[in-house]
Amino acid sequence: MYKPSWLESFRRLNPDIREMNAKKERLACDVMIDEKEAEMKLSPKARQYEGDRKNEWRAWRKEKVREDRLKELKIEEAQKFAKRFLAERAKRRNARTKPTKK
Repeated sequence: MYKPSWLESFRRLNPDIREMNAKKERLACDVMIDEKEAEMKLSPKARQYEGDRKNEWRAWRKEKVREDRLKELKIEEAQKFAKRFLAERAKRRNARTKPTKK
């Protein structure tokens, strides 16, 4: 399995991400970007890894969007059901409370 070297260089330069040291983080990011670009030019495995990672990300985003749409549809359906239910309930209540003519 391919293990990207730029991730190791980032971890080496910035081992604790909770430290909140902006200069250290910036240096680690710059080194990681430079190393990644150099490796992408030379290694077909690195390009394949990056392509697979991006495809996986796109598939995850597509699934997330689908789940969000499904959730929105369920919410809309529940709102429609609630409106119909409340309208029927009000209609029944009005029918019971109307005075009957004698």
